[in-house]
Amino acid sequence: MTGPFLLSVDVNVLIFYLSPKSFYPDAALCPATAGLDKPTTKTYFIGNERCDVTLPLYERISTHVGRKTFVVTGLSSGLSPYTITQWTGHSSLKAMKPYMALADKVKKESMKKFDEV
Repeated sequence: MTGPFLLSVDVNVLIFYLSPKSFYPDAALCPATAGLDKPTTKTYFIGNERCDVTLPLYERISTHVGRKTFVVTGLSSGLSPYTITQWTGHSSLKAMKPYMALADKVKKESMKKFDEV
């Protein structure tokens, strides 16, 4: 099934699911037109060989980046990891551990800013 379809209905909430086929074309346009063109460098290794690839930021944004941002922002804001796991379809809280570590880092950085004030 392509295109958006209704995933669930609550008294006050409608949740729509966008299939990847219907979402990807729009996802590719949004960052490019939003001025996210700052050059960014990604470093990775193949064996012992270091590879640096510099691309505009919009070339590196994906649906996974959006999902990761959503999860880390939610955790940093104090939402329950269990609730976010249900919303995002992660298989378990164990699958959320990398995101939880990032959220803890964000919280620590925020507290440092608060302490400076």
